[in-house]
Amino acid sequence: LGDMLGWPLAVALQLGVFALLWRATRRWGNPDEASTTQRYQGWRGPWPLFLTMFLVALLNLAVLLQTGHPWVVTWAFTLWGAKMAAALGWNAENSSFWNDGYRLDQLHSSVFSDETSVMNLAIILGSLGAAALAGELKPNFRVTLLPLLGALLGGLLMGYGSRIAYGCNIGAFLSGVSSTSLHGWLWIVAALPGNWVGVRLRSMFRVE
Repeated sequence: LGDMLGWPLAVALQLGVFALLWRATRRWGNPDEASTTQRYQGWRGPWPLFLTMFLVALLNLAVLLQTGHPWVVTWAFTLWGAKMAAALGWNAENSSFWNDGYRLDQLHSSVFSDETSVMNLAIILGSLGAAALAGELKPNFRVTLLPLLGALLGGLLMGYGSRIAYGCNIGAFLSGVSSTSLHGWLWIVAALPGNWVGVRLRSMFRVE
């Protein structure tokens, strides 16, 4: 959109869309849900929504300034999967996707040399820390067949979908929209009905 309309108009258009969405959610949202929100308790949470949004936007800007590209997530998981496949004997040079200078270099380098991998590991550790602070870290090692199949199927669909969509809700939507890219809006248009279907399928696999 920035290239088509110019950056000022593209940003103004997106801000207008956000304002309409905010107005719609305020009008048709669930008032009972908002009234039962727990009180902010410092480090223990729950943390204010607008503060969280501000920190996510600030993190996206920091990633852009540090790495030269918007925040992405799924590339690291693609890289980790390829590294595991290579360890089992798969030859990456036979793949048109991986037989590329940068990708092939990353495949043969340490995972800690890839900034996306380092950020993803930090996100995982940070999520564990936040859950522990909130008193919600309750590991459950009881695994049953149906939830396991649901997790495997969901992970496969999410991984494949994010790869062909050039990202997930971070790389495709957040970074796409913040760059005024139309593909970010197309992503959310497809993701919302897909998410609705996924929520309806949770009971089939007994996923809590």
